[in-house]
Amino acid sequence: MGRKPLTETNAGGFYWPAFPLFLWGIGVVFHVWDYYAPAGPAESRIQREMRRLERR
Repeated sequence: MGRKPLTETNAGGFYWPAFPLFLWGIGVVFHVWDYYAPAGPAESRIQREMRRLERR
């Protein structure tokens, strides 16, 4: 009765490493989004919003 590798399922056949892998994947997605997303709104969008607020 030796140690089981972490990738084995338990007695019920449930693959438990799916949860940490899924959550890690969500973190990777958010890091990629943060890296490639623009840092802030474009100057044209700021100007357009300022004009819209002046018309109120």
